[in-house]
Amino acid sequence: MPMARGAWSRGRPVPPPIMERMHLVAITSFIAGLIVVIVGAELIVRGGSRVGALLGVSPMILGLTVVALGTSTPELAVGLTAAAEGNGGLAVGNIAGTNIVNILLILGLSAWIMPLKVQLLSLKLDLPVMVGSALALLWMAWDGLLSRHEGAWMVGASVLYTIAMVRLSRRESLPMQQEFSREYSAKNILPRVATLQGTVSVLMLAAGIVVAVVGAELLVSRASQDTASFSS
Repeated sequence: MPMARGAWSRGRPVPPPIMERMHLVAITSFIAGLIVVIVGAELIVRGGSRVGALLGVSPMILGLTVVALGTSTPELAVGLTAAAEGNGGLAVGNIAGTNIVNILLILGLSAWIMPLKVQLLSLKLDLPVMVGSALALLWMAWDGLLSRHEGAWMVGASVLYTIAMVRLSRRESLPMQQEFSREYSAKNILPRVATLQGTVSVLMLAAGIVVAVVGAELLVSRASQDTASFSS
């Protein structure tokens, strides 16, 4: 009597050649999902920035909203997908790992290549808020659970921080305004061309959202399977 497909892998170890192929497929799929999410984030940033600029939104506000959220799309999409599938470890590890890499590796390499001047606003507001957020997360997660109440508190704190930054954006520098104006502004553009640019930007934004969601689903499902595969 032939043995069921799943029974062999449960009853006996999978042969090394098959296991190696499984691991190769898992790693390839994981990398593909990561690339798809990054492409989706890039589309969201570019499309959203152009739409906002064509509507006359302030460059600093664009940076604090569309660009900030767009560049965080991989973490957002992966975190929400992992949470929806009940994989809390992946959701938390995704954020923790990203922040560690951003601070130690990316910022460290940047400062190693060229010394970085830290603005006074970053010293007085951004960095203290970043450290405070990390400490608050550690305190809330110390019992092994992040509740809905704590999640709502974190979202509210994020909204308050964004509002504070938007108010401070009125002091945005002239070079920043000129840079965004050259890149995105609809001024001195023919109405027909501006309409076409707006349509393309909206489509780019929508495509970015779809691509990011699909990539996150692939990434989370593959990461979960990888965990089970490598632990077996």
